[in-house]
Amino acid sequence: MQVKFSKFEKVAGIFTLLAAGAVVMSFITVAVTKGWLESDIPLETILTSGDGVYPGTEVRMSGLKIGSVTDVSFTKSNEILVHFEVAEKFLDRIKKDSRVRAFRPFIIGDKVLELSVGEQENVTPNERLLSVKHLDLVDLFSSQQIGPYLETLGGLVDNMKILLEAFSDRRRSHALIGVFDRLEPLVENMYLMSKEVHKLGRSVNRSDNIGHLVENFSIASGSMNEILPGMVQMIKENPQISGQISGLITNMSSLTESMTLLLPALAEVAPELPKASRRAIEAIDEAVVVLKAMQKSFLLRSASEDVRKEEEMKTLELNKEEVERELATQKESKKANKKKFFDPFAK
Repeated sequence: MQVKFSKFEKVAGIFTLLAAGAVVMSFITVAVTKGWLESDIPLETILTSGDGVYPGTEVRMSGLKIGSVTDVSFTKSNEILVHFEVAEKFLDRIKKDSRVRAFRPFIIGDKVLELSVGEQENVTPNERLLSVKHLDLVDLFSSQQIGPYLETLGGLVDNMKILLEAFSDRRRSHALIGVFDRLEPLVENMYLMSKEVHKLGRSVNRSDNIGHLVENFSIASGSMNEILPGMVQMIKENPQISGQISGLITNMSSLTESMTLLLPALAEVAPELPKASRRAIEAIDEAVVVLKAMQKSFLLRSASEDVRKEEEMKTLELNKEEVERELATQKESKKANKKKFFDPFAK
């Protein structure tokens, strides 16, 4: 049996077919535009916090959506592992040095993953990219971030409370005011002291006295360094010297103790010493006068003349020995000068 369609039925059928074709074309166009027909490349990253990141979170690059998050899980080290996919046409923009940053585009709302454009080699599927920590206002004022600061602030308030309670006492307040009142004269005295110290330092360092002192001290220390090894060697060769030195130190100690006992007595006698010395000089003068008077007597005159002659002979002998000693010293110095002249490298 042949079925015949009326004119209106044919028009309705054509319209239905055209509408269905338009729907299919629209779907294809939207799929191409949205990238539904393109293959996606899986990638992953590690985040410090998974707050605001879940499957379906957008993945952007320079503000353009290029993919979405597919899965969020934990790693063995309890880090947040985020799996996401990006469109294949954007893969050449993602490099090995690209970084992932999770942030909120606005103050409120969900987070998005932002990929930076790299400059190194292209990434491969399932490659892990490094992430960069980002702190926005919501994260900053979250209880997780602000909690430790509030605890610290609470402790500070408690300490301030103790301090205020301590200064609520009038005596402590007056004592603190007294401290501030005494600061000004203290600063003035320190200023004057610094000026005096500056003058003292300038006078001490005049003509580079400190430099000369340090130089002389260096020379003395060098000489001591040269002498000490010889002294140590001498003590090793002659052990009895160390005993003699210890005995000398003991005698010096005894001498100082005796002097400490003698000094008070000398201090008591000291006012009379000038008078006693003058009387002693007068007595010596009188004794000389008496001796001269006795020498003029006929009994002692010849004996005194003999004594004078003996003293003159002794004086001449001593002078002769001194002259001979000086001549010998001059000869030795001349020989040494000649040796240095002919042998300038001789030590």
